[in-house]
This record gives sequence, C-alpha cells and structure tokens, in this order.
Amino acid sequence: MLDSIKKHHLGFVVSPDAVPAVETKFGKKFHDDKVQGVRVVFLWNEAMGLYEEYLTQEGRAKNYALGFNHICYELPSQEKLEEIDACVRKNKLGFRLTFLERSGSQECGMVCFYKINELGIVEFNIPVS
Repeated sequence: MLDSIKKHHLGFVVSPDAVPAVETKFGKKFHDDKVQGVRVVFLWNEAMGLYEEYLTQEGRAKNYALGFNHICYELPSQEKLEEIDACVRKNKLGFRLTFLERSGSQECGMVCFYKINELGIVEFNIPVS
C-alpha cells in the first residue's frame, strides 16, 4: 500500500535535555510546534534523500519512547489520503490517530497520523501552497 509513495521524513524523539547537544551537533535551532506541544527541528539527510525530524519528548509526544518514532509519506492531495484511509479501515490495517491538521513546521503542510499494524506510527503530509 505504501511502497510506491514518496517518503518525506523519519521522526525521532529526543529528550528535552538533549536539545542543546542536538543544536550544537547539527548547527540548527529547534522551534516550537504549538500544534503538538513539542520543540522540533528538521535536518536534510542527503544520503537518504529525505528529512530527519527530531521532536522533544513532551506535549503529544510525552509518552513516546526515545529514538525512532515514525515515518512520514508525502501525498499529492487530500483525495489520496481519503483513499488510504478507506483502505486502512476496509482491511483493518490500523486506525487514525489524528485528524488532518496544519503542521507547526514549515517543512510540512497538512498532516495526519495513523497507527498501522506491523509498521507503527505513520504520518501523511500534504504540502500546501
């Protein structure tokens, strides 16, 4: 179902105490994502050809384990998200965690999170103009 969809980023949860070290290591500052109640930074990984997102273990992510958290796929439209949603529900592949909402980060547009069986948390990003 997801193999042919472009990957946008991989999400990693870090301790709020790790923010200064991450900022120093990568030379880029975290910003507040008021939607999720976390601090976040996106870094481009040239070798993988996608972003790495580092978000703090607070707000919506306060109970998430540290380390890898989710994969995000970029969708061309809300209609494509509706197709995926119908497939997930029909085939009992998992469930939606959030409604479609505006991301608090400039690297993403409208986002929606799902829990997909045997994959974990999956985010879908629909860029906005």
